[in-house]
Amino acid sequence: MILLRHLYAPCTRNLKRLAGVTRSPVYSQLTSTRVLYLVSVVNRWSAMRFDAISLLFIASTLALAIVARLTQPQFSTVDIALTLTFAINLMGLFQWTIR
Repeated sequence: MILLRHLYAPCTRNLKRLAGVTRSPVYSQLTSTRVLYLVSVVNRWSAMRFDAISLLFIASTLALAIVARLTQPQFSTVDIALTLTFAINLMGLFQWTIR
């Protein structure tokens, strides 16, 4: 996820810079719609990748919790629910800082 963020951040920064340049009166003959389209595409691309990584993390957490429940009876369903809640909250925090 951090590697994906390092790929996404410079690309977005450059696209926002380019969008700012196209809004300048000096470069008013350039169309800014192409740049805004690229910004939109990059945002959607990163959102899909971050959501996929989040899904894999939560699915692996759920699978490990189920295995722990089957092998150790003292691991209750309340513990599984708490683990999933923490995993979802953690992934939400990661996505908020990246986006």
